[in-house]
Amino acid sequence: MIDIRTLFGQSGHFTFDPGFTATGSCVSGITYIDGANGRLTYRGYKIEELAEHSSFMEVCYLLLYEDLPSLHDLHMFEESVKKEMCVHAKLENMFSTFRDDAVPMAKMCTVIGSLSTFLVENDKRKWSQKEMEKLAISLIAKFATLAAMAHRTSLGQPIVKPRMDLSYTENLINMMFNDPDHPDKPPSPIHVKAMDKFLILHADHE
Repeated sequence: MIDIRTLFGQSGHFTFDPGFTATGSCVSGITYIDGANGRLTYRGYKIEELAEHSSFMEVCYLLLYEDLPSLHDLHMFEESVKKEMCVHAKLENMFSTFRDDAVPMAKMCTVIGSLSTFLVENDKRKWSQKEMEKLAISLIAKFATLAAMAHRTSLGQPIVKPRMDLSYTENLINMMFNDPDHPDKPPSPIHVKAMDKFLILHADHE
């Protein structure tokens, strides 16, 4: 990298880089991306290794706590996430106010913004580490539920609730693609594995 922080002060000029194609706008202690050479790491772990040997929940834990979890810690983390997957009925009702042809991402932007009114106290100014962890877990959990709601309602289909007997990724697939003729049938392991890899790849963006 070339450090140009003093460029404007010394010359009165800025750089011009449309699309930030040659600009590093920040430094991340979590993620390293080198798109030109196909490199991506989370906390120093190569994305190929994580996709092959870890689940999305393990990667979430890694991003939050700086290392991969033990089996016990992973179980406790997964249970904490699943317990937070239900959303307030008022958030669910928001989806009925959108136009039928509204795109799911537009719905997500609106509802995620509204989510802060349910998770954050209005007078909150300072956060403890435990409070930040709880909020992060709640966001991870509720994002899957809200994404599934955005998808289902865009198709005019009924909303499917999360289930405690399914994993996070199984829940996401079930809430999005549940078959009314076989409502209790768990998602295909092949689909779960593919979705898990997809979620791992997009878990963080530096």
